[in-house]
Amino acid sequence: MNIDKKPVDTPISDQAKVADIKLSIFAAKHMSILAVGHLSELIASETKGTGSYLENLRLHRTKCAAIIKYVVSPSLLSSLVTAIGDNKYSLIVDESTDVSCTKWMCLCVRYFNTKKGEIMTDFLGLFLVGEATAECLYDSTIEFLTKINLKIQNMLAIGTDGANNLCGQYKSLYALLKKQNPKLILMKCTCHSLALCCSKSSKMIPEDSEFLVRELYNYFSHSPLRTLKYRETFDLLNIGVDANSFRKLIQIANTRWLSYGSAVKRVLEQWTELKCHFKIIAQNEGDMARMILSRMEDDQVRLYLLFLNPILHDMNRLNIKLQQETSGRKKFSDVYCVLKDFLKADVSLSSYENQWNKLPFVNWKDHFSTEIPRNIVLFWPKVYSFQDASGQTVPVLQLLSDEHDEVLIPHWLKECFTNSKMPPPKVAVSD
Repeated sequence: MNIDKKPVDTPISDQAKVADIKLSIFAAKHMSILAVGHLSELIASETKGTGSYLENLRLHRTKCAAIIKYVVSPSLLSSLVTAIGDNKYSLIVDESTDVSCTKWMCLCVRYFNTKKGEIMTDFLGLFLVGEATAECLYDSTIEFLTKINLKIQNMLAIGTDGANNLCGQYKSLYALLKKQNPKLILMKCTCHSLALCCSKSSKMIPEDSEFLVRELYNYFSHSPLRTLKYRETFDLLNIGVDANSFRKLIQIANTRWLSYGSAVKRVLEQWTELKCHFKIIAQNEGDMARMILSRMEDDQVRLYLLFLNPILHDMNRLNIKLQQETSGRKKFSDVYCVLKDFLKADVSLSSYENQWNKLPFVNWKDHFSTEIPRNIVLFWPKVYSFQDASGQTVPVLQLLSDEHDEVLIPHWLKECFTNSKMPPPKVAVSD
């Protein structure tokens, strides 16, 4: 036996190399790299004995990952940098920490592609950063851009999510880049800013409302038995042709405040069923069930949810519109319809507050022919049309007249009260 005999490397044809690259790209786009070995073995077995170059296909996860990292990625990056050339470009940046507590910096580039004649946004790069300070992010970004031969002076703008280390006024990635490029423009993400505005505004709402929505989901989320019992109650209350179908409650995401909208809508849709269910089980299911029932029996909590529901719907709709890549008259029309309700106030907030503060001191018996109704649908129209003794004050939230529909008050406030079936709030009535 000749132990000195060396193995002979079988030459790989160009066709086989191209097949390896194509299959690697397919795996990167459409499936897990772990499965590429099984796919290559299947292709090889199906083409065995045909004389095709595919019958010798050998591609597993290690080789596939190496092709993507060392062949495909550099080629795509080189083509992208060539397409940008010396033209102006903008960066979209964000840093994040993955599950292994490793910090990454991600860059996307927006530029005008002269060959295609359109503005394009492409992934530019992903690299490790030691820490998320402005100096570290700046040094890593400059090093990466220098490595791929993109000029800092050609950077037109930088887009961020609003984080202080990325776009702060004095000490941030933007501030440091602006020293190198004084004409650099900062573009904060409108969707992130909108979510932050909503989050800050929500602090004016009592915590009981958010607590109820959050704990309702938590109560059922980890217990199939509790969900089954609630579904039995739900189905019992919804027997008939037009009965509502059962749908699970939605979780409020900690990092996405606008997810609150879908969760509130689902709770209000099932309010009667949920309240009935907790009345049945409260005595036997512990303190949490009784605590949830106490919140659901508080009309003020439901009133706040009814108030929030149409606002959150409009904010979510606006957020989705702003995330769309395409634009047109329909998109801007939808955005305008939402914004005009919140930004164009024909009556000052102080006027509403002054009128609202007068309501407890009104003798409401003079405004009703018989007794004060306990139904909010009958009670509030008189409140809307109330004027003080001078008669000069603008009617309080005069919503019922069509000519005032788009002038005095946003439509979401109209929906809040006109759709409510709650009793009117307690109002001091003088004799």
